[in-house]
Amino acid sequence: MGIRVVWDDDEKTVVRHIYEGTWTWRDFREAVHKAWAMMHTVDHTVDAILDLRNGDVIPKGSALYQAKYVVRHRPANGGVIVFVGASPFLKALGRTFDRVYSVLASKTVIFWADDLEQARELLSMVERIPPR
Repeated sequence: MGIRVVWDDDEKTVVRHIYEGTWTWRDFREAVHKAWAMMHTVDHTVDAILDLRNGDVIPKGSALYQAKYVVRHRPANGGVIVFVGASPFLKALGRTFDRVYSVLASKTVIFWADDLEQARELLSMVERIPPR
């Protein structure tokens, strides 16, 4: 099935990645690039919600490389990232990324949520910083 990317709100302040069924790293890259293109259409900070609840487990190999690519190349107006429904394995990968790529990781704020309501509530509490 793959990954769909949509605006989560009418103000275009949150882009949501919806993982559905089996997906590949190619699907991931295509979704990331689509989200970045959407982010380039606005002048304000854009947060991201990655809704993993209906997606299969992450594909084998290159997860840390893919995360490094996203953090290194995301648009300047990229904001907070909230993972919804992440598995314990994905959370462990996040901690590994923080240790291995500490300088890059320090430039990205990540939250973990159980559902969309919690993700949106977390984003509503974030202090807004102007884009870099």
